[in-house]
Amino acid sequence: LDIFNDRRRLYIYFDQGKLRMAASVVGGASGATSSAGRRQKKRSRRNIRSLLTGDGPESEAFRAEVRNSVLEEVYEAFAWSDSRFEFNDGAPPANLFPLEQEEAAFDFEVQGVLMEAARRQDEWGRIHRQIRSFDEVYVAMPGADEAEPPEDALAAEILAAVDGHSDLDGIIANRTEGRFQICLSVAALLRDRWIRPLTVEESVTLANDLVEQGDRVRAIALITSALEQERNEPTLHEKLGDLFAREQRLEEAARSFTLAGSAFQTLSQHDEALASFRRAVEVAPNDPALRERLVNILIE
Repeated sequence: LDIFNDRRRLYIYFDQGKLRMAASVVGGASGATSSAGRRQKKRSRRNIRSLLTGDGPESEAFRAEVRNSVLEEVYEAFAWSDSRFEFNDGAPPANLFPLEQEEAAFDFEVQGVLMEAARRQDEWGRIHRQIRSFDEVYVAMPGADEAEPPEDALAAEILAAVDGHSDLDGIIANRTEGRFQICLSVAALLRDRWIRPLTVEESVTLANDLVEQGDRVRAIALITSALEQERNEPTLHEKLGDLFAREQRLEEAARSFTLAGSAFQTLSQHDEALASFRRAVEVAPNDPALRERLVNILIE
């Protein structure tokens, strides 16, 4: 089964009515390197086989990690929007699935997987009431380091990792539990006031630091996340426009400068509005609507 949209693609292999393997591709392009393909380069087939058949704690942890990786790939696909799918008969292409999944020979019951996926969909609705974006950065609430840690072990470990710099995607990337379990714990930490998202001012400060470090992509994500809190703040739109322009994402830059100009107009800050619309025209000089809007402001 091939499930895909414009951003990503998931391959699921079924055999004799059982779900056997799953591997995703970021970007949705068939020629991209799959996450499974990247993982399989870490170990040889002999080492993988030894880990899967061993009796020690390392082998037990490895089997659990491989099992979870298959299921998490499938569960996440149920949350994708605007997706399409197609079935292909026959054996999968070579190197599509990781060696550890091939050697493990899992046989998951499809009905059980579907029921868990449906349950998680309901839970995601509650999680998103607490988590606005995977680009959010968190800080611990005052006194959190002195209080008894949360009873949930995963929540306690995440709380210890919250540093005011790493975003939620970064936290997820550094752990093996999977996006759902981690977000469930983060949502609980937010609900119980162990942590909070950065304020707008803190987000801008961190974004400035990231720009100085050359990480404009993360700075863009951070300012975009801050706009979820202050949608009509013109200086945030201006900053985002400047970052887009420096990344040569000129259409997005023009849109941000236009939003900044409109927000300044609403605040009756006409000089600032004029400056923002001029910047929009600078990055999109062939847009007649922008030029007309600039002329109208000059006439006023």
